[in-house]
Amino acid sequence: MIGCMSENAIRHNAKRKEFPNHFQHTVASRAIFRERGWELQEDETEHHVKVSKPQRKGSDSRPDSVRRARQEVFEIALLNPFEYFVTLTFDPKKCNSKDPNEVKRILRSYLKNNVDRKGLFYVLVCEYHKDGKIHLHGFFGGNIRMVDSDTRIVDDKIHDKPLKLETINKKKIPSSQIKSIVYNIPSWKYGFSTAIEIPSNSVEREKLVRYCTKYILKDSKKIFGNFFYAGGKRPDGQKLIREAPFELYDIDYDTFKCDDEVFCDAVGIGYRYYREPR
Repeated sequence: MIGCMSENAIRHNAKRKEFPNHFQHTVASRAIFRERGWELQEDETEHHVKVSKPQRKGSDSRPDSVRRARQEVFEIALLNPFEYFVTLTFDPKKCNSKDPNEVKRILRSYLKNNVDRKGLFYVLVCEYHKDGKIHLHGFFGGNIRMVDSDTRIVDDKIHDKPLKLETINKKKIPSSQIKSIVYNIPSWKYGFSTAIEIPSNSVEREKLVRYCTKYILKDSKKIFGNFFYAGGKRPDGQKLIREAPFELYDIDYDTFKCDDEVFCDAVGIGYRYYREPR
């Protein structure tokens, strides 16, 4: 169905997203947020018609693209019932861990098999290590078997790496400082794997997801043509939720009080952000 609307009715400069524990306001210096489903198309009458939204093209890694990818991964991870934050590496003895094509083939096969057989749902970011090897970070849900690695993350402000239980006992670290169990994923046979359970408490869950998302996208490149991969179905059989519910509105940019402000030179737009507690 084709309809006509003015540009002011289609574009707004502010967006308010709804999350479990807060509302996130993003205010831009120009009216850039478009009502869902509307694209601007000029015709002889200078009306705007509703047309299909084109898919994003290109493989640029501009700062605004990285920020957008980080926000997308954060929302997917927070809004779906993922259970573990995972790290997957590739053993050079089992595959060429520096070859994106070989890694992609192995990864796609693993994901497809476990989506079909174990109900896996996931969001994963691929990264290069300093030595050029590819590894993965992300979030898993589904019936994927985990085994205790006898390793723990300790919250004592001294040890920044997980410790073996044997080491914890030798150092007499109290159980109150043991933050989480580190698991291994037996089905991942292509290298090393770790998994850390995501807290069920909504506040702690958001903290972990936010930290992990920032961490895994700090030096991102589009190794396979995308910043991240997400797929599978939720336990209720529905597709992954990829974006928080939102509403668009208009407000004066210069007077909007914010927690943070960023100017994106690539597009010449300023952004102000404000977190509103629920």
